[in-house]
Amino acid sequence: MTAPLYTSVDVENVVVGSTMPQVSQPVKTLRVAGKDVQIISDLSFTNKIDDVSSSVAYYGAALPGTLVTAAEWRIMKKTVVTTVTTYAWANGSSDFNCIWNNRATYTYS
Repeated sequence: MTAPLYTSVDVENVVVGSTMPQVSQPVKTLRVAGKDVQIISDLSFTNKIDDVSSSVAYYGAALPGTLVTAAEWRIMKKTVVTTVTTYAWANGSSDFNCIWNNRATYTYS
């Protein structure tokens, strides 16, 4: 039997946000590839995907109605090199403080 790809921990009623409005929502933390990724459940996001090529894609999330020119996006970059796929956050942070239209200009880590 193989180990699961992720583990899940539920945390109730955590106040979350950075540049995004402060909201009290249940938060789920998934452990993916040794890193914790927080998912806010019960809160809908506008999502965007930009498949630049077979080796690069950008994933963005923001509150509904957020302009693509507003610094209120969380952006992740997927990079594929041979058999290794890497996911990294814009400016090394999962905060909602990036501009979707500037996704290609950020440093990812």
